[in-house]
Amino acid sequence: MDEMRNDIAVIGMSGAFPGAENIDEYWNNLLSGKCAITDVCESNLISLGISKTVYQKQNYVLKTSSLSNISHFDADFFGYTPAEARLMDPQHRLFLQHSWQALESAGFIPDEIEDAVGVYAGCSMNRYLLNNIDINTQSFDISDFQKMLASEKDYLTTRVSHKLNLRGPSINVQTACSTSLVAIQLAVLSLQTYQCDIALSGGVAVNVPHKAGYLHSEGMIFSPDGYCKPFSSQSDGTIFGEGIGVVVLKRLADAVEDNDNILAVIKGAITNNDGRNKVGFTAPSVDGQSEVIALAQELAEVEPSQIQFIETHGTATKIGDSIELASLNDVFGEFSENKHSCALGTLKANIGHLDAAAGIASFIKSVLVVKNKQIPPNLSFSNEFPAISQDYSPFYFNKERVDLSHHREVHAGVSSFGIGGTNAHIILASPPNSFFDSDETEKKDLLLLFSAKSDDSVFAQQKSFTDFLNNKPSKAIDAAYTLLKTRKKFSRRTYTQILSNDNSQFELKESELCFTAKPNPSITFMFPGQGSQYNGMSKALYNNYEIYRSYFDECITQLSASTGQNYHDLIMDNDNFFQNMAQTQNAQISLFVVEYCLAKTLIDLGVTPKVLIGHSVGEYTAACIAGVFSLEDGLWIVFERGRLMAQSPKGAMVAVFNSRTLVERLLFDSLVISIENSLSNIVVSGSESDIEKLLNILSSKGIHHKKLMNQHAFHSDFMDPVLDDFSQSLDKIQLNTPNIKVISSTLGHYCHDLNTSEYWIQHLRKEVCFHDAVKHSIAESDVMIEVGPGSALCSFVQPYEKDKNILAVNTLADSKYAEKEQSIFLNCLAQLWCVGVEIEFQKIGIGVQGKVFGLPTYQFSKQKYWLKSKEANTHESQSDKDEANNSVSMQSESVSDIEFNLFVIWKDILGVTDLGVNDDFFTIGGDSLLSVALFSRIKAKFNVNLPISTLFTHPTINLLAQKVIDEINIKNINKVTLSNQKLDEPWDTTVVMHPGPEYNKKILFIVGGVGGNVNNLYDFAMSLGEDYRVIGLQTRGVMEHYYHDTVEKMAYDHIAYIKNHQPKGPYLLVGYSYGAYTAFEIAKQFEERGEKIEFLGLLDVYAPNLTHNAPSLPTVSPFLIKWSTKFEWYYNRGLKHTLEMLKHKFREKTLPINPAESTNSCQLVEILRYERFFDYWTKVSELYLGGLISCPVSLFMCPGLNYSEILWRKLDKSRGWSKLTNNLVNVVELKHGHLEMMEGDNAKDLARLLSVSIKASDKNRF
Repeated sequence: MDEMRNDIAVIGMSGAFPGAENIDEYWNNLLSGKCAITDVCESNLISLGISKTVYQKQNYVLKTSSLSNISHFDADFFGYTPAEARLMDPQHRLFLQHSWQALESAGFIPDEIEDAVGVYAGCSMNRYLLNNIDINTQSFDISDFQKMLASEKDYLTTRVSHKLNLRGPSINVQTACSTSLVAIQLAVLSLQTYQCDIALSGGVAVNVPHKAGYLHSEGMIFSPDGYCKPFSSQSDGTIFGEGIGVVVLKRLADAVEDNDNILAVIKGAITNNDGRNKVGFTAPSVDGQSEVIALAQELAEVEPSQIQFIETHGTATKIGDSIELASLNDVFGEFSENKHSCALGTLKANIGHLDAAAGIASFIKSVLVVKNKQIPPNLSFSNEFPAISQDYSPFYFNKERVDLSHHREVHAGVSSFGIGGTNAHIILASPPNSFFDSDETEKKDLLLLFSAKSDDSVFAQQKSFTDFLNNKPSKAIDAAYTLLKTRKKFSRRTYTQILSNDNSQFELKESELCFTAKPNPSITFMFPGQGSQYNGMSKALYNNYEIYRSYFDECITQLSASTGQNYHDLIMDNDNFFQNMAQTQNAQISLFVVEYCLAKTLIDLGVTPKVLIGHSVGEYTAACIAGVFSLEDGLWIVFERGRLMAQSPKGAMVAVFNSRTLVERLLFDSLVISIENSLSNIVVSGSESDIEKLLNILSSKGIHHKKLMNQHAFHSDFMDPVLDDFSQSLDKIQLNTPNIKVISSTLGHYCHDLNTSEYWIQHLRKEVCFHDAVKHSIAESDVMIEVGPGSALCSFVQPYEKDKNILAVNTLADSKYAEKEQSIFLNCLAQLWCVGVEIEFQKIGIGVQGKVFGLPTYQFSKQKYWLKSKEANTHESQSDKDEANNSVSMQSESVSDIEFNLFVIWKDILGVTDLGVNDDFFTIGGDSLLSVALFSRIKAKFNVNLPISTLFTHPTINLLAQKVIDEINIKNINKVTLSNQKLDEPWDTTVVMHPGPEYNKKILFIVGGVGGNVNNLYDFAMSLGEDYRVIGLQTRGVMEHYYHDTVEKMAYDHIAYIKNHQPKGPYLLVGYSYGAYTAFEIAKQFEERGEKIEFLGLLDVYAPNLTHNAPSLPTVSPFLIKWSTKFEWYYNRGLKHTLEMLKHKFREKTLPINPAESTNSCQLVEILRYERFFDYWTKVSELYLGGLISCPVSLFMCPGLNYSEILWRKLDKSRGWSKLTNNLVNVVELKHGHLEMMEGDNAKDLARLLSVSIKASDKNRF
């Protein structure tokens, strides 16, 4: 591996360029010699607010090189509100989406990568900010702060790192035109020095106004005709275009070891600067460019004679092109004997100059050159250009496509030179192994499983794969593998079946349904009874799936031993249906075998049933799966049952498709109702003659019916003659208590007596109450699977599917569609996956292996988020304004004045148009930063100071309006500091954060952290709400009421309010940070009262009173801890806001504050409140000594060094808590930091771990 030591592999790419929405389109355009520069539309100029006096000027060039849909963004996918999305620089939005897609193309689930991933990139000037957004630089209030966060170049890479949870270096690069190639060089260096293991790198450029032209000025860089003609005698300037490109890089040795798809290898990458040895700041330098190219070749250990292609910077300026060719001649001059051996590429002729994205566009083109061993044709060229007209020149401009497939290895160079003199050059080589697509297509039925966050995205993905595979059917196995193994699973899902035909061609069968996946859906297996069987049932599964075949062969072996008959041929033979399979004895045992093997196959694939029901003989399969009897006993008793029932008196049965009441009126003599399948499907048994009479009556009355094919009157007194013999057979087998819930189709509900012979005797004789069984199982089921041939049982469930939100799906075809058996089975598995069942598809050969590159990536929802330009806004007609005002008025006529004003504020801050007075702030996209903006606006509008924690108790416009009215009425608007005044009415410290699921009303109480409130626990509470009712406990003082001076008093206070929600234990308690002290004390006081604590969870905190455990530790340590925490808090909020806060504190000490003087006041008050509360909490916590409890304790511990822990040294893994409990401390190590663990998906992970610990604690597992 030494030769790979410094080599870097390119393993993934994503991009969009003028005329191309993805890499494939980009490459195809280049190969076909397409120019993506297009005409500017006058109507677009008018809509952009560009004056006619501008664009009608003679020197206004009506050409553009633009991306499509730059106004579109998938805000929901990344958790942004519409208002945030509209403010965000479209360059950032594009880079965020393509970063996700690039990582997907490399085979990673972007936000689940454990390795350190670095991000190195840059963007062009934010012209959207200049053209469309107003910022008040004098006041710079919270809204302007948000605009800054959404607009600054600095946040391009860190936004990606934050949203995708990438933990390597995140560096924004700005070197003008060479930005993105320099970013790649820095990423290479970071990988080589092990600062990261994977790197994202690239650049983006967007021009606003979008798709506009430009004014040409003589002597400037812009082309007078809108075209770019590098290295041509007609070279007269460039046109600036738009583009986005992102590549994924990895050390080559690691990529080879991990079997990544390597697209190209970076052999050497160098940057330098021209210094001042040139004409001027904007001018290029021969020395600087030749030096960077030579150094890159030297680093790569590649001679100029080995290079077949160089993608030039080529801007089509005469001085720039001349200097670039001169520098190339300097480096390649001594190898002049290799005449015309190196082609020069002129990408800017195709797409224009992409500014900060120019380097990445050239880099991606060059990667494709060395990967595909083809050089696309140049659009503008001139081999008569003086610099290369000599015979000795190693360079040439190719007019046609050049094939390099005869070269074992292709080398290419990429140049990018920035205004200001920062130059970059990279040497690429072909991948070390063959990664070319195979033309061979394996004949195999497959599934393509799609998931997304929205319906339009999931169907867009489905379409993109359909289009892709229609052109490249050989990639079918790769597609199935990639979607299953390397793509993140979202809740909205659909699928496509790939069915192989006899001619080895694929048929793509797209599902038109969109499903919602839920965690751990409850599953019921339904086993059909006699009448559904047919010869050859499950033959396709037997032939194609080893997992099914092994169970089937086991059954056949045992049957052959006990009966001496060959049931393999009976079941699998398609030609003897009426002769063999219609016979009762054969039908019942065959159904049992197939149903048992299907059930065991599904269970092995991960489909675990919670409930089992069976129709008549199908209940024997259910009982066997539940362990009531062994497989050997099950096979034998079903064989005996069929044999005895075949000996019963002849009879007949008819299904009547009408109500039970009507059918009962038609009964006579021997006729009885033997089966109630549904409210309108009733089966009657009786003698053959009586059934014939009934058939005539039904026909004469026009009542729909169907005579069944069996020759006996099952589930009637016609079975009485065989009951004694069957009882004796039952006595020979062992019956056990079921280990899975079985709903009896005889009783119509859950049965406790399945382990008695009497039950099975009555089961043979009595009516089948399948309708009642279905009703009982529906109450406990999300999915009901018919495990056996046909879909009759699913049809009985269908009336409930929509109302009860249940999926009913069958596993096997009926006899009519037997040739589609495998397709129906795969359809079943696909639908199960779509509703959230974790299927182990590899056990049936799907997703076992494949390559991930070159396939479509996530298709983001294309919602428009765009602010009108300032110029366009000034031209907005008065009628448009009146219409907008009328729209607001119409929506607000029914609400109070305060509600209306709040409605306008919410709508503006959240950017949500469809807004109701009862909508929850957090569920429609609100977060902590937006809440600061909200309360800043409320303060400015109503002159009312409300703590941000108000949103938990008043999260809707309706409730918040009442709170504002209350505050106005008590004339509390002048209090901007915390009040120590006691109020007459005690304040309830509890906040219902989530009502919890209907099926579980267990309450989980959470004590907030050092801030006193539970604001930052929102995501955590929402995730816990799937299992528990979640109630937050806020500390006195947070709502401007009096403080408690000890933790003991806090706990005592909380207990009074806890008991209002839950009078008696056992209690579930969780404390976050310092709030864990209060939670611990609550547990202690409850135990002293004789109450039981089922669970106590402590979230990342050291035990109290640790200085007593380490006497040598100076008392200054709590002081250091306190101030390091405070510093972190201030640092995270920025220096500007910290200074503003200090200024505010000074004024507070010296002058009275006017609450209405600044919209910044609210956020400063919140900072002051936190700072004071922090001091108060620190003092209280230092006095707390803890105690001794007996309940189970779980400590959730974040990673990272803590200097106080290093000083103590004596702490055990429990961070001191083991000395405060008689029980064991279960330590759960977390992946995320103290603050990070409460954010987004991290909070979901924490909630999952907490739920697991609670369940384990309940069972005394530690």
